[in-house]
Formats: sequence, structure tokens, C-alpha cells
Amino acid sequence: MKFNMQKSAMFIELDNRVDAYFERNKISKTGGWRLYIKTIFWLALFLTSYSLLIFFPEQSKPIAIILCIVQGLSWAGIGFNVVHDASHGSYSGSKAINKTFSYLFDWLGVSNYMWRSKHNIAHHTYPNIEDEDDDIETLGLMRLTPNQKWKWYHRLQAFYAIPLYSLLYVAWISKKDLEKYKIGIVGNTKIPKMKKWDKILFWFFKVLYLFIYFFIPILVSGPVALIGYFIAAKVCGITISLVFQLAHIVRKAQFPIPVNDKIESDFYLHQIRTTSDFATNSKIVSWFVGGLNFQVIHHLFPKISHVHYGAIQKISLGVFREYGVKYNHYNTLIGAIFNGHIGHLWDMGKNPH
Repeated sequence: MKFNMQKSAMFIELDNRVDAYFERNKISKTGGWRLYIKTIFWLALFLTSYSLLIFFPEQSKPIAIILCIVQGLSWAGIGFNVVHDASHGSYSGSKAINKTFSYLFDWLGVSNYMWRSKHNIAHHTYPNIEDEDDDIETLGLMRLTPNQKWKWYHRLQAFYAIPLYSLLYVAWISKKDLEKYKIGIVGNTKIPKMKKWDKILFWFFKVLYLFIYFFIPILVSGPVALIGYFIAAKVCGITISLVFQLAHIVRKAQFPIPVNDKIESDFYLHQIRTTSDFATNSKIVSWFVGGLNFQVIHHLFPKISHVHYGAIQKISLGVFREYGVKYNHYNTLIGAIFNGHIGHLWDMGKNPH
């Protein structure tokens, strides 16, 4: 798959203005103290909810369920706010620190080695392109793009999407990671060959995950602990699925079809056309999802920490207006979910013939 990688006049201007912003304010493009505070919060929430479930197993069922929900939200929060920046190298100016925090994914059952190829390379290079972007592959369970084959049950996908999303996290840490380990490819992107130490870490963390989330809880609380785990896993699955889908699988996003393995637009314009922002005026949403609601900005500047996305968006909107570039955006979270995503699923569920 090939793009025109030459920067257009628009993107050169945007790049210059963003660089000028950081130089003028004498600030780093990495996360800084704001991201460190968020890291402490999410890790504390994770450790506290887990510890209360393990060391105080005789608490009431409602409290236990709430703690399981919080545990699932903390998994998503760590991924959104800490690991995502670290895997892009924008958490810190230190490669060692970025690498260290990217391993938090492995503690949560997700191989950060596979994630870097799946997300940083395949997804960020080829968003919404069939057979290239693994994020739009559903094995036929859903029809997410006009280019995918329609099946009769897709008529109902707007209704069964959320229950299906609840399974994503478990499928991700088990089936998807193991498949990528076995075949060494994501979409059409080859995963860098794993060294011996990479393989050891892959299996070490998979076993450690089973020990932390299955062996210890069952030892403490018995088989009922499995119910608690799946509550947390479903909460996490729905949360991360919706955030991922609202960024690309919405009515306003495009799904380009390559011609002779080439995309018509240049690389940077492709990122804008296939991506959508949502609820960027909501500080609560922005804080919780780690700036992933500024997805257009993230795709244009993946090496800049999400704590700066609000300022960069203002700069970007000015440049977009000057050059007449359409900016995909939903004002509210509810609008993005129902009009943007669920509406898109409804549209894609109709028989195209």
C-alpha cells in the first residue's frame, strides 16, 4: 500500500504553527507533570480496587460488583492515559521510561509487543483501509465499512454491537495476541521478528496474568471470583471498544478503496478524512479517555502527548479553515455514540443490493 508522503502546504503550515506553539511557551511535547498525576491516579485506582477485592473478600455483593466495575474502568484508564502515550514515545523524553510504562499493558494481559505493530504501524498508517487496518476486521460478525460483504444478520448489528464489544478485551488478550504471535502478521503488516527475550516476556506476562486474575482470586474467594473477573472484563471491553469505534467507525469518517495499491489522497489528508473527534469540549471525557476524543489531532501528531491536544486542536482548526479542509467532529459523547457510531452500524446493516 502506497501513499503520497510529501507534505502538502497545509500540513507544512500546521506543523510550523504547532512547533511555534511549543517553542513560544517553552514546553515539552511529552506529558510532563499532568501525565504523571494521571498515572498515579489510575494506578492507585487499579491497585486499591484489586486489593479490596483480594484482602476483603467477605464484603457485600453490591460493593464487590462496584469494585469489579472500577477495576475494569481502571484497566481502560491505564491503557488510554498511560500506555497509549508511552507506546507512541510521548509519555516522556526518555526511551527507557516510555518502554517501562508500555509494559503496563502486559500486566493487564495485552502484549505491548503486538500492540506496537497493530496500532502504531498498521492502524496509524492505514486507518479504515480494508485488509490493512486490523481495527476494522470483525471476521464477518459485523459490517463496519461499505467495502465489507453484507450478511443477513448485519441488519441487527446496531443492537448486538454492545454485547459483542463486551467480549473484546478477553478476545484481545487471548485469541488475538496468540494468533499474532503464531502467524507474525497483523493485517498485511509484518510483525518484527521476536527475539528470544521478547518471547520469554510474552509468555511470562501471560502466565503472570492468569496468576493475578484467576489463581489468586479463586484461591481467596472460590469460583465466584470468575464472575467478578468477567464483570471487570466486560466493562473494560465495552469502554475501549466504544472509544476506538467513535474515532473511526462513524458516519462522518471515510473508508477509502485503494486503486492499484495506492490511496488517492496524501497520507496526512487521509488521516483527517478517516478519523473523527468527539466531545472535545468535555473536560471529563477528555480526561478519562486520555485525549483519544481528539483522534484527528492524535493521528496527525502521534508523537505529542495527549495533554496538549486541546491547544493543538485550536491551532489545527484555524489551519483547516484557511485551506478548506473538512474536520470531522461530534459535539457530544451521546451524539457520537448514537448518531455517529450506532447510526453508522444501522446504515451498514442495510442490504446494499
